[in-house]
Amino acid sequence: MGSKSRGLNSIKKLKARRKKARWQMADYKRRILRLKQKADPLKGSSQAKAIVLEKTQREAKQPNCFDTNTNLLTTSGWKTYKNLGDNEEIFTYNIEKDIIEREKIVRKIVQYYKGNLVSYQSENLNFMVTQNHVMLIQTFNGNSSRNGTCAIMTLEAKHMPKVNVMIPCCKISDEGLKIDWIEEKEGVLWNLIPYNGVVWCVETKNGYIITRRNGKTMVSHNSAMRKCVVVQLVKNGKKIAAFVPGYNAIKQINEHDEVIIECIGGKQGRAKGDIPGIRWQVIKVNDQSLDALLKGRIEKGRR
Repeated sequence: MGSKSRGLNSIKKLKARRKKARWQMADYKRRILRLKQKADPLKGSSQAKAIVLEKTQREAKQPNCFDTNTNLLTTSGWKTYKNLGDNEEIFTYNIEKDIIEREKIVRKIVQYYKGNLVSYQSENLNFMVTQNHVMLIQTFNGNSSRNGTCAIMTLEAKHMPKVNVMIPCCKISDEGLKIDWIEEKEGVLWNLIPYNGVVWCVETKNGYIITRRNGKTMVSHNSAMRKCVVVQLVKNGKKIAAFVPGYNAIKQINEHDEVIIECIGGKQGRAKGDIPGIRWQVIKVNDQSLDALLKGRIEKGRR
């Protein structure tokens, strides 16, 4: 510590010392120099108009994973994460063509995890995944389900509804592999279970893999690659990356489309969730709601 201010001008010296010391405080420097406003491409606005330059992907900060009791269906049978090779060939589900394909894994992810896992056990389903694990589900209204009005979507496990939901599984027979959607009559009443140990997952080009836990199969998403777009703001010409939320939402966006982006809502304008560096998301495409396009309420118009 420095010497104390003494003498006739001690008050002036003390004020000068405190004024100089303020610049060592990050909050004071950020406020006086307006660093937050200068670093914000939207200049304080909650929404902004932009033009799509290209489509891209961002790897999730925390890959969505399974517990160690979950096995993966490979071309040589069911295997645990310990027995999976680097270039292992596995079965994947192509949801667009509604067929099962063979594909080599890009990489295997094994890491330590301490926290709560989403767990569910029933006669037909059994899974235990991390809370950010992307689940493939079908949801429907109780009034319209019998008319076949369903919506296929992907949601994080912690946000998955517990009622009016169907989850795909894989049935193995002499005829081969077949995907079947399971509807739990009483709902998928999952809960959070404390977990302290190893979790694992694989990354593939096709997004959906076939897993088994305690003899119950399930079609699930692999390690998360979040769909994003690189856009150029109309107001100042700056280029930023924005997240595209929703199942197959990226297909509703083409290059040179005009989109509206908004802040995702992280603390102090920072990134939110498990996508590093992504602070904005797309909400409109060519003045049409992205959510309405995904639910089929409207069709995408031409510019």
